[in-house]
Amino acid sequence: MSIKKLHRLPYILVLALSLHGCVFDDLSHCPTDSGIVLSLSYRPGTEKMQTLPLKYVSFYVFDVRERFVCCTTDENEPFTADHTYYVPLPEGIYTVVSWANLHERVVINPEPFIPGETTLDEARVRLSGTTPSILHKSRAAEDDTNRLPTAGGVDQFLYYGAENSIAVHTGQTTRKVIGLKRNTKVINLSVRYNRADGTPCDDPSHHPDACIRTADGIFKFDNSLSPCCPYLLECTRRDDHIQNGFNAVFHKMTLRPDEPVEPEIILTAPGNRAEVIYQASLMEWLRGTGYDSREKLDNTHEYHVELRFTCPHGGDSTHTTIRIFVNGWEYVPMDDDV
Repeated sequence: MSIKKLHRLPYILVLALSLHGCVFDDLSHCPTDSGIVLSLSYRPGTEKMQTLPLKYVSFYVFDVRERFVCCTTDENEPFTADHTYYVPLPEGIYTVVSWANLHERVVINPEPFIPGETTLDEARVRLSGTTPSILHKSRAAEDDTNRLPTAGGVDQFLYYGAENSIAVHTGQTTRKVIGLKRNTKVINLSVRYNRADGTPCDDPSHHPDACIRTADGIFKFDNSLSPCCPYLLECTRRDDHIQNGFNAVFHKMTLRPDEPVEPEIILTAPGNRAEVIYQASLMEWLRGTGYDSREKLDNTHEYHVELRFTCPHGGDSTHTTIRIFVNGWEYVPMDDDV
């Protein structure tokens, strides 16, 4: 086992614990021979990984009053389960929150955290381009696709972990393993157009723009979702070199059954977001193909969603006849009268 040399952010390691005589402008009475030794673990399935799929990790420490103490970061790959991270702290009770793969497009708020002032309750992680929801904002504005802000997905997966009520005693170190959970979900969208006889339709108009309407852009430090204005998630990658359609890859911040706004797949006319030609609930498709609980969504990180449209060419609209598949399972709408 090895202890990594950590890169420390320009935060001050402080604690206002009167029983130790520690105050924010005088640390001379704070003991320095105690602290927390942290390590990380990640289990994508039943087997624990030895090498962790991380690029960057941060540990945020909060005291017993849930006020920010310090942040320690590490950006030295590779990340392995046997590495440990030492955070010197005076005696007390602490909460440690770990976020992995934060970078310039996934940031903390407020920025910067202020020792002794920023609280655990107000701490947030936010996708750039998203904003907290406004209670008085009109529903019409949130439903108007042309007026919604856009945000690009991040292909560096976001991970979260936390340990609460960690007791540190003078002259001792406390060891804790923080189990990480992956938040980021990959939506692989395939859109195909076929003629009535099942043969591919190569009409050049079959390349609409695609996005996901969602409101998952802000996390609290307990990994729950914080109220966020709806936005349009743009694809991370797109392939139009397909005879009868296109593929698009989306990196969504998370997928949960209790999202404040159910995510929707939206197809619009090329270059014209105001012209919506297809819109439907992604979450409804997931529920209808077996992904109907938080546990199932948490344990599945990639979703292959295929939309198969039938082109009437002179008949009804192309986007009214459709078959939908999620990870190979066909979605069959339930009749409300059944």
